[in-house]
Amino acid sequence: MSARRENTGGPVTVSIVTNLLTGSLMRGLEAEVGRAIDGTFKKGGIPPAWDGRVVDRIADDIGRSP
Repeated sequence: MSARRENTGGPVTVSIVTNLLTGSLMRGLEAEVGRAIDGTFKKGGIPPAWDGRVVDRIADDIGRSP
């Protein structure tokens, strides 16, 4: 059984990236699948600071820890 959600813990993935919240009703998912098929799906971008260097930043922070 899968969990259905009306919200997300990562809103930036919905507002900027390509994630979508379709709601808990099947018609929301069906509508988005239709958009994917006909090419009118959501176009996304890359949020600020999502540069593929998160591991480097974490390592730097750990290196500065007392």
